[in-house]
Amino acid sequence: MVNFYRNSARRRGTVVVFTAVSFTVLIGFAALAIDVGYAYAVQAQLQRNADAAALAGAIVLTSDKMLTPSYDPTSDVISEVDSYAALNISGGVAPVIAGSDIIVGFINDLRDPTDRIVPGATPFNAVQVMVRREDNNNGELPLFLASIFGVSSVPLRAVAIAGVEDGFSAYRPPSSGTTPLLPFSISLDKFNDQITDGNGPDQWTWNETTRVPDQVPDGENEIWIFPTGIDAAGNFGTLNIGLGNQGTAQLGSQIQNGITDQELISEIGTGNLLFVDSNGNSVSYTMTGNPGISGGMSSYVQARVGDVVAYFVHDAVTMQGSNATYNIIDLRFARLFEVDLTGNPADKRIVLQPEAYSGPGIQTDPTSTRTGRGNFTLRLTH
Repeated sequence: MVNFYRNSARRRGTVVVFTAVSFTVLIGFAALAIDVGYAYAVQAQLQRNADAAALAGAIVLTSDKMLTPSYDPTSDVISEVDSYAALNISGGVAPVIAGSDIIVGFINDLRDPTDRIVPGATPFNAVQVMVRREDNNNGELPLFLASIFGVSSVPLRAVAIAGVEDGFSAYRPPSSGTTPLLPFSISLDKFNDQITDGNGPDQWTWNETTRVPDQVPDGENEIWIFPTGIDAAGNFGTLNIGLGNQGTAQLGSQIQNGITDQELISEIGTGNLLFVDSNGNSVSYTMTGNPGISGGMSSYVQARVGDVVAYFVHDAVTMQGSNATYNIIDLRFARLFEVDLTGNPADKRIVLQPEAYSGPGIQTDPTSTRTGRGNFTLRLTH
């Protein structure tokens, strides 16, 4: 009997010791689970922060300034990234991003996750952002209970790359409502002379504060898309898209409201203006029109002043007058600054300045040649 009690006590003691050890281990695992879960949550916050900051930086690469070859966007990108990073709290801290953790450069294929950014390389099309919670960068993430294992904090970091794809390939206007697309076309030679070669006038600037154009030079050339009295027939065209050769009121309404995809379908059989196919080949369209515009349309065009609009580009025109036929090869976006369709023919003009545009309907494709023209799609790539 004595031996029984001694053995029983010995077993009970073992159970007591085992239970105490198990309880300590369980507390340790619970502490580890809490801190690991917390670290994962903050890591997700850091990643969201990096994603938002990279996208904010990439938006700078869609600005009108990018149309100026000498513009270096790096300082503007860094400022925008810093502003957005400060708005996103990660583990109780608004991260400050080191300048070396913001890279502006070039990625050859934004759709290839293995393709890396080349710092400082042009044409600028990508922004990489690293957000850290490390010893010398916003401090490591403090833990709650893991100190029982001798760990009081952990380092974290997140990386994101956002880019702008400017291989413009197609555009589809909305099916209803006001659209940017106007029924105007200008010759490729005229466009190249005034914009590509820089021979166009520079008389206007867009005032972001007042949201109206000011007659002040801004260093960017404009294009006059109405004949100035010395241009050969065909440099400008008013196109008949889905309306036929109708009167001023019908065409004026289309100018004021923009062309819809349904009007394109009725004219060329598709509402999607594809200019580069999947094999990288150019696509063109034949459209009828005439090389003039009546003064009676002035009020309709005037209603679009200040708007970002789109116009066509043609490389050939056949026949004359209302029988003119245009070979449409491209589309360009610009802000409409001034309209004067009365008086001396040499003074008549519709003045536009090229504008970066990444709004609805823009389509890009890696097979389409990069143009630096300011038509983008924004992409979070890595």
